[in-house]
Amino acid sequence: MDADRKNELHRVLSKFRKEEMAGAIASLRVDVRQEGASKKQLVSSVVEQCVRLGISRQEIRKLELQYIISHPNSVSWKAYQLHQVSSAYLGAADVDTGMFLKRFQLYLGDLCNYDLAESLHSSRHWLCLHMTDGGQTPYTCFLLRLPPTPFVLIAGMRKRHLQCVMEALSLSLECRGWRDAQLSGRRPDALLDLLLHQHSQGKYSSFRLNQKDPNPLLAVAKRRCYEKENTELQPLQKRRHVAEETFGTNPLPKLEKFTFQLEAPLEASAEPIACKLKLSGANILEGIKQCVAMDYITLPISNAIVHMPSHASNTVVLQPH
Repeated sequence: MDADRKNELHRVLSKFRKEEMAGAIASLRVDVRQEGASKKQLVSSVVEQCVRLGISRQEIRKLELQYIISHPNSVSWKAYQLHQVSSAYLGAADVDTGMFLKRFQLYLGDLCNYDLAESLHSSRHWLCLHMTDGGQTPYTCFLLRLPPTPFVLIAGMRKRHLQCVMEALSLSLECRGWRDAQLSGRRPDALLDLLLHQHSQGKYSSFRLNQKDPNPLLAVAKRRCYEKENTELQPLQKRRHVAEETFGTNPLPKLEKFTFQLEAPLEASAEPIACKLKLSGANILEGIKQCVAMDYITLPISNAIVHMPSHASNTVVLQPH
């Protein structure tokens, strides 16, 4: 085994926690039962055993993909949307994956050099790509598909390869181009939730989740009872009701950054001034909801804030009135 492959294996194994090591390398035929050994000692021992066994680059890619599947929040993902995917790829994930992979490898191989590992896990198709173009420093990136949807999440890919990979995807799935969805973050579950349910987030999520009462007459009676009770609530309780009426009672997707953009003149004759308001945190949408509930946002709530969960984007451009 060459030194580069040995260093690469050491880098990948070092990502795993000590207690994860046995499961991670179960298929490599190496011994990890070393009582009292530190993680560093354990990794060195496994690497030396793999050197003797002659581990392949494909097996290293599988290890790296296994880590990402177990720790998807460890990298930052960016969303893309494919246009008009062929109906041949709109079936079950296990059927679609086999056809897609053969075509994808064929088309991508004409555009760049790479090693690939893939796995179908929980109806999601995960790919690990190790880009090895001559004269460039090799690196690893990841691709996550959710057949049969047109959305793709990509992590760690450099610009010079993005066009190649998206072109190979478009050809493989026989679609008519692609676009940057302008949505990114470290939580792929939240990104896919925002993309797939763009128009049923916030207070509308109760309809998607079948939480609304099917009897409309009973719903009217409940609303009248709520309105009567609401007149007797304390101010803070009223604000909590406003927050729930605006954003719903279900958990909101964990979006980590959001930007409001506005370009407008301060006066009628003045030149436009570009303004940006950037929000960041573990869960921006839930944070806004809590700000409403705690009376930090004045009423009536701006439509720009009300519709934040429905943009499926990290950025919204505000239009001046």
